[in-house]
Amino acid sequence: MTKKRSVVVAGIASLLAPTVGHVYVGRPFRGIVILGAALLAPLVLGHAGAARSVGLFYAMQALYLGLFAFLIVDCCLIARRAVDYRLKPHNRGLVYILVAAGIYVGLGALAEFRGSLYGFDSHRIPASSMTPTLSPGDYVATDTRMAGAGYVPERGTVVVFEFPRDRSLLYVKRVAGLPGETIAIVDGVLFIDGAPLPAGLTTQVSTPDARSQNFPPTAVPEGAVFVLGDDRGNSYDSRFWGPVPLSHIRGEVTLIWYSPVPGRTGSEVR
Repeated sequence: MTKKRSVVVAGIASLLAPTVGHVYVGRPFRGIVILGAALLAPLVLGHAGAARSVGLFYAMQALYLGLFAFLIVDCCLIARRAVDYRLKPHNRGLVYILVAAGIYVGLGALAEFRGSLYGFDSHRIPASSMTPTLSPGDYVATDTRMAGAGYVPERGTVVVFEFPRDRSLLYVKRVAGLPGETIAIVDGVLFIDGAPLPAGLTTQVSTPDARSQNFPPTAVPEGAVFVLGDDRGNSYDSRFWGPVPLSHIRGEVTLIWYSPVPGRTGSEVR
C-alpha cells in the first residue's frame, strides 16, 4: 500500500470512529489514551463548574473537540511517517467493525448518563412556555452536580426535570413553591403561605390570561416542589399535573450556550 493511500485510509477510519485509525496504523493504545484524554477533559471541567461559567463551558467544548481532531491528525501523521507500513493480521474489516461498535456503545452510554457522570448536561428548548427567559431553539447548559438525595432548589431556580406523568420526557420550568408551603395566585400575584411575593422574585408573565391570574391555594407536599412557566398563560405546569418530586430533578439551568436569536448566546439564565 502506498504511503499516500495509507494516510487517507487512516484518516477516514478515524473519522468513522475514534481510535479505529490508530488500530489501522498499529497504535491502538495510543489512540485509546488520546480518546481517554478527550473524555476526561469534560469530566474534570464539568465538576469544576463549567456549567456555571460561559468561558469555562466554551473552553471545555473547545478542548473536547480539539482532542478529537488531534486523534484524527495523529493517526494520519503516524501513517505518513511509516517507512514501509505493511498490513498486519488485525487489519481486517471485522476487527474495525468490532472496535467501532465498542467505541460507539461506550460513547452512547456516556452520553446517556452524562449528567450524573460529568456534572453538567445540555438540552434544547423546544417550546415557548419559558418565554422570555428561554426561547424555542435555545441550547442550555445545566448544572447537575447538586441533583440527588437531599437537594432542594431555591425558589426562582430554573430546573430540568423528568415529567411526573412520563419520566422519559424532560421539562424545564421555574421553581415557585417549596416543600411544605401553600401556593396560590390571586390577580396575577403569587402568594406563599398567604403572603404575596415581590414581583419578579419567582416568575414572569408574558401572556396574562385567566389561568395565569388566579389559582386556588394548594399545598406542596414534602419531597416536592411546585413549578411554573414564565409565560404563565402558555405553560403546562404544576397547576395542571401537580408538584414535581425532588428525585425527578436533573439539574439547574444556568446559561444559554447557543441561541438562533441574536444576542442570547452566552447569556446567563436568571
